[in-house]
Amino acid sequence: MNPDFDAIKKTTDIVAVIQRQGIELKKQGADYVGLCPFHDDHKPSLRVTPSKGLFHCMACGAAGNVIQFVAKKENLTVKEAALRLMGNMPGVQRGSDMEKPTPTTPASHPELLAAILDHYHQTLLGRNRRGLDYLKGRGLTDVAMLSHFKVGFVDGTLKSKLTPAQVKLAQDMGVFNDKRNERYFNRVVVPILDETGQPVGVSGRDITGQMQQKYLNLDGPQRGVWNSGSAAAYPDELIVTEGIFDGLALWQAGIKNSIAICGVEGWSALHTALIQKHSVRKIVLALDQDEAGDRGVKKVTSALTPLGVKVHRLHWPEGINDACHYFEYNRTLDFKGTPEGFAALVTSARRVGVTRVAGSEEKPPLTVVERTDEMVLVKNGTINYRVKGMSSQGALKIMLTAKKDDVYHVDHLDLYTNKARKMFSTAAAERLSVEPQKVEDDLLALLDLLEKLRAADDAAPTTSTLPTVTEAEREEALQLLRSPRLLDRIASDLEVVGYVGEARNKKLAYLIGTSRLLPKPLSGIFRAQSGCGKSFLMECVAELTPPDQVHYFSRLTPQALYYLEPDALTHKLLIVDERDGSEEAEYPIRTLQTRRVLKLAVPVKDPNSGKIKTVVLEIHGPIAYMESTTDQRINPENANRCFELYLDESKKQTEAIFAAQRRSRTLAGWQMERQKEKIVRTHHNAQRLLRPLKIIIPFVDLIEFPVSWLRGRRDNDRFLSLIEGIAFLHQHQRRISLDGNTEYIEASIEDYAMAYDLAHQVFAQASSDLPKPVADFLAQVEKIVPQKAREAKLAPDTFTFTRRDIREAVNLPDYMVKRYMRQIEELEYVSVQRAPQGGSFRYRMAEAVKQPRHLDGLMRPEALREKWNNWNKVEQR
Repeated sequence: MNPDFDAIKKTTDIVAVIQRQGIELKKQGADYVGLCPFHDDHKPSLRVTPSKGLFHCMACGAAGNVIQFVAKKENLTVKEAALRLMGNMPGVQRGSDMEKPTPTTPASHPELLAAILDHYHQTLLGRNRRGLDYLKGRGLTDVAMLSHFKVGFVDGTLKSKLTPAQVKLAQDMGVFNDKRNERYFNRVVVPILDETGQPVGVSGRDITGQMQQKYLNLDGPQRGVWNSGSAAAYPDELIVTEGIFDGLALWQAGIKNSIAICGVEGWSALHTALIQKHSVRKIVLALDQDEAGDRGVKKVTSALTPLGVKVHRLHWPEGINDACHYFEYNRTLDFKGTPEGFAALVTSARRVGVTRVAGSEEKPPLTVVERTDEMVLVKNGTINYRVKGMSSQGALKIMLTAKKDDVYHVDHLDLYTNKARKMFSTAAAERLSVEPQKVEDDLLALLDLLEKLRAADDAAPTTSTLPTVTEAEREEALQLLRSPRLLDRIASDLEVVGYVGEARNKKLAYLIGTSRLLPKPLSGIFRAQSGCGKSFLMECVAELTPPDQVHYFSRLTPQALYYLEPDALTHKLLIVDERDGSEEAEYPIRTLQTRRVLKLAVPVKDPNSGKIKTVVLEIHGPIAYMESTTDQRINPENANRCFELYLDESKKQTEAIFAAQRRSRTLAGWQMERQKEKIVRTHHNAQRLLRPLKIIIPFVDLIEFPVSWLRGRRDNDRFLSLIEGIAFLHQHQRRISLDGNTEYIEASIEDYAMAYDLAHQVFAQASSDLPKPVADFLAQVEKIVPQKAREAKLAPDTFTFTRRDIREAVNLPDYMVKRYMRQIEELEYVSVQRAPQGGSFRYRMAEAVKQPRHLDGLMRPEALREKWNNWNKVEQR
């Protein structure tokens, strides 16, 4: 049945119909005016004359009656629009019976829309250069950026790539018009994706300058936000641009934390939901500085300020309109913006949407009453707020107590989360008998206050954080450095700090830590079973080292050291808790130990030119290095750069540890614990009193070091560095000499004697073909086997034994006995008789068993002293 068009036009209120379409109309004389929905309208161009039932847009020329308005707005035929209106007319039923057709949206056929957008992108990069030339004129030349956002160009060739059915679907989506011509012809197009990455919209920019609509979007409501992923990646600060091209200009400049609103009136519920979902804390509006921009700012602030989001407005330099304009070269102004300049504009952007009471700057609503490292106490009138647990960065997750008189409410919350603030405000208001809005306003003010406190803490200079040393403390530190038996005093202090026994290992570990200040520092690997105290010994040494000169890591990734500040490791002590945590970074650690500098060449994109260039990251040493491990087999490349220190696993050491654990529960132990803080402070001060002096070893040519093994080339150099380290630690007991302008001290024979005492056993163990625990195990086996042979009335060389015989005698777990037996078998200290399937292995001591050889040829201190005295006598003649 055909509709009665005249009756519909006469009986339908055109103003009501247009307002139901979501268009705000304001009365102006006998007519109504509003923003035209058929083009990107910034000033009210739509005029509606209810007396005639007509509408007309003075900008784009759209005009007609109420039926034509509905047909154009909802993409219907005139008949369909008339029937739609008839369904709303009183007393007329025939139109209401017509089912509303299901609209075809991009979400209905995402694969088709994606294929269309891919065709447009290939067209942009193809032979037709018109789209690229236009973008070049706008300063958008980064091909990687254009590919990332699938920017395209429409040249009218799409229809030939689609089937008739696909053309119909594309027409229903709004890609083709009623005549099945491409609606985006001669436009550069940018896809808009939803948060799952599916295309849901298209924004097209006219490149001819002759079309009525400069920008064209798909019909219907907004379905996505351009670059919405940046909200999740940059919740601390998000930039909102007026157009997508402005966002592309920012991205090209390396500024990726932006979204676009496609016109000053383009802020929608989708944008607000996106901000809420990712708890975005700050919005910077980079809109045009005109009347329309002002309206856009009001719309955004009215939507976000109630959610606790800080809204700031960026102000462009004189003569600049938007981000594209900012980063283009302007001949008139002789100006082209830079990323650094834009960052300064963002920093200086003023906050908007906040009503400030006169005098509020001088008297803030919240007053800080007290502040410690753990707590901030603020007050607003009769309510006190106590904040605990504020982290130094990231989310403001705190434990907050609101108290009024003797009534209080306490809870954990994230101040950045609107829902958490509302829940706390409601509960606290009920408990304290105040208005919820009062508490919520206080929380927003508290958020501001805590951010300022945290920013002030972050901005505080780190170079002046060294503790002040009093004259008395300096004198105590000098007394320590002048101690006659300084290394023994250090071992004793480490015992007070908590590490019992093992004087040699403690002295060596302390010297390794101190050697960080030398040109060639030392390194150490602490080896023992799990639970023997390897990590604790390193912790104790780190505790006696000034905190700013230690880096203690649980794990290092392969590239971690390359991205530190260039001098972050210079003359520092680097400690990795367990070797498993440093295996991935073995190479950079070895390089720092040997070459004392790291260099990494990486390709990066120049934010100004967009070209790839190579940047060299350079990290300077030298470093002192310590790590621990339970592994008995270490890469020789690592081992020959370090002192391998085996911890004492004997029963005697275990008994000493038990005694110390019991003593810590006594009055004497408590008194010793109270000495610890003073000892730590004295050692920190003493370490800072050590000056970078040159160390001369006058008798170095007289030192004899074994030449029978190749790794001695590194061990000899490490031994000389140990002598230098001992002399360096004793510098306040030595005469300082001058060579030109360089100060130096000389090492003494006593320094050599201490180095020999500390290192000769370490070198001996390193020169053995068995690790120390395995060598100790072999020594036990050599005692057990003759005893077992006598009990069996057999000769030791004919007696065979099992692992069980050994395990019961040495009191070690089976897995360790297996491991040790396998190692001494491989080196032929025992021979094995393989058992048939299901039987046990039997072992026999090999003939002419050799003990693990100790290092021969390292000159004893007495011999060196005699040679040195004789050499001096010859010199004096």
